[in-house]
Amino acid sequence: MKEKLPEGGTVIAYIDLHCDTLTKIIKEDAPLSLEELPGFHVDLKRLREAGTMAQVFAIWMGEEKDRDSDRKYIERLVSIFRDSLSDQVRHVQSVSDLENNADDGILSVILSLEDCRIVESVDDMEWLYSKGVRIFGLIWNYINSLGFPNSTDRDVMQRGLTPLGKEAVEYLNFKGGLIDVSHLSDGGFWDVKQISKKPFVATHSNARSITDHPRNLTDEMIRALAESGGVAGLNFCLSFLGEDRERNHLEDHLRHLNHLKKVGGEDIVAIGSDFDGVGGKLVIDEPGKMVLLFEALEKDGWSQRQIEKLAYGNILRVLREVW
Repeated sequence: MKEKLPEGGTVIAYIDLHCDTLTKIIKEDAPLSLEELPGFHVDLKRLREAGTMAQVFAIWMGEEKDRDSDRKYIERLVSIFRDSLSDQVRHVQSVSDLENNADDGILSVILSLEDCRIVESVDDMEWLYSKGVRIFGLIWNYINSLGFPNSTDRDVMQRGLTPLGKEAVEYLNFKGGLIDVSHLSDGGFWDVKQISKKPFVATHSNARSITDHPRNLTDEMIRALAESGGVAGLNFCLSFLGEDRERNHLEDHLRHLNHLKKVGGEDIVAIGSDFDGVGGKLVIDEPGKMVLLFEALEKDGWSQRQIEKLAYGNILRVLREVW
């Protein structure tokens, strides 16, 4: 891949591991296209203007319905996603395609699933894979067929993957699907760590020792995730970042990133904004403002190489190993 950035310049190319824009389109009855979405955090036009390398669009399952309704819902969001593609926006399912797009100045988009509750067998994993899903959030905030979620209930938090959940991890390792542990219980995290032979990720989670929230990672988890070769994507959600529940601050972003880097090393840091899935006043509230994070890190003493690793280098390394 060609060098995207001038020597010593501020990083503007980045990969964001999580946004809920697809789901928000349905929830708010917005135009069924990702191209221009006023009032949203993300749309394709602004991603291109910001020089974004790749954006992951999550299919969040939301309110639980019956199995047939869940399938139709997934197919509907996949259709909106595909209909939004163009010569300047391409759906990627391989690292080589992503890197070629970056060379050509084309925005790459990736599909993820947030909550694999539809999975009753590995055949369902195959169906999801056929729809273009390449990042698999095993669970959301409720118990499903694969395991138990993050929780303030200690008993729930300690419980892990079901037998099907363990089989799903092995299948995704075989198939080349990237496993996302962001919403898993602590017990589920450790099951994935034990079973997975490939790097896994927390697409949108922060550091629990900085902000004590069950969605964030303990220091032990951060070290284990780094040991697996995976990454943690910084989440911009107010309650995961700091104490201010009305707005977030760049200082909160830096505290979490510095802690992740200190505990897990510079290869663990990534971006998972959770755009269009979080409320409150965000200091970085659209793609064009991502540069504020990179400028703040530069002022904080991060090297250009470290910032580039955060922005895109670390997750590209993971994808090369998994995909």
